[in-house]
Amino acid sequence: MRRNEKRHSSGTLLPNIYFSLQVIGVLLILSLVIQLVKLFDLAFPIILISCFIAIGFVFYFLIRRKIVIQRQDIYHKK
Repeated sequence: MRRNEKRHSSGTLLPNIYFSLQVIGVLLILSLVIQLVKLFDLAFPIILISCFIAIGFVFYFLIRRKIVIQRQDIYHKK
């Protein structure tokens, strides 16, 4: 392909439809969770659980990043 030629996308609309369906599904589930929180007054436990999950994700990705950096160091030392 030459530099001055433009690439044309030959994709379909199906990925956009699937993405839209996923977004609608997530919004429906979120609205159901909000209704359950209002019904059973679960706001405080859900906030605590969400905080612990977020902290867990942060530590998981930090540890994973540390392992990747260690592997790169080992690879470059050889």
